[in-house]
Amino acid sequence: MKSRGGAVVVTYSPALPNVYLPSSVTKMNELCAYNSKVVMDSMTIGAKQAMAAGLHVGLGTDASCPFCTQTGTWREVVYFSKIVGVPASDALIRATLGNAEILGLQNVTGSVSVGKSADIAFYAADPVEDLNVLRRPCAVSAGKRFIKKPRPKLNRKTEAILDTVMEEIMK
Repeated sequence: MKSRGGAVVVTYSPALPNVYLPSSVTKMNELCAYNSKVVMDSMTIGAKQAMAAGLHVGLGTDASCPFCTQTGTWREVVYFSKIVGVPASDALIRATLGNAEILGLQNVTGSVSVGKSADIAFYAADPVEDLNVLRRPCAVSAGKRFIKKPRPKLNRKTEAILDTVMEEIMK
């Protein structure tokens, strides 16, 4: 993979609900839950092996899957840090510059530098100290728009269910 410029993109968000939530919520049978655990464990092993080999490792969400919300990237960053066992700063870099590098866009976006394009979220606290602050940005600058106190549409029921998954991960 390294010789071909390959990369690994970790997407825990589709698998974790099937592992940590009861079948009454996921509507998945025992075999599906087992397979989700195999996938999750394999992603973790693959991410660690890829990082050790010097491959690019990025983060995704598969936002079209059940329990994967359009606003769930923050969860993926927390999951990656906790499950793979990397510092918050590493998870943040992989979700931003790391993804840009995978796409060959590191000279255009992925970090804040003069001449680069960036959508920027602002927080009340330092995400490196607590990744959970990513859940609620105070403001967002995207394109030529500045949104103070963004209010994305959330499905409260789904968010509450995913919060139980987050609680399990954080144990």
